[in-house]
Amino acid sequence: SSSAAAAGGGGSAAALPVDSEALITDELLLYRNVEELQEQNQRLLRVVRELSAEREREMEERLEEVNRENLRKIKEAIAELESIKEERVVLEEKISSLEHQRDMFRILLQEAAERSTILRRFS
Repeated sequence: SSSAAAAGGGGSAAALPVDSEALITDELLLYRNVEELQEQNQRLLRVVRELSAEREREMEERLEEVNRENLRKIKEAIAELESIKEERVVLEEKISSLEHQRDMFRILLQEAAERSTILRRFS
């Protein structure tokens, strides 16, 4: 039977699937006397504690993984923000340079217009 196989009674684990319900019933719920019941309770308590500790470790590992991923994303965002700030400074410098050039051309145009007006008066 599958419970015999699950209890190690025959064949490999790959050959016969373990029937967990039968295994639990055969190995964990049946007892002959109060002493066996107490021993089983102690074993079950150990299993519950082990499973709880394992679950806690898994949750802590997952939390650490999520925290590492979030930290990586934050660092990535900070680097991108720094890059954008540097680009903004360069663009501001270009704008300032272009404004200066514009003002210089405006002055040159005004001077040229004034010279043209003066030349027309004397021609």
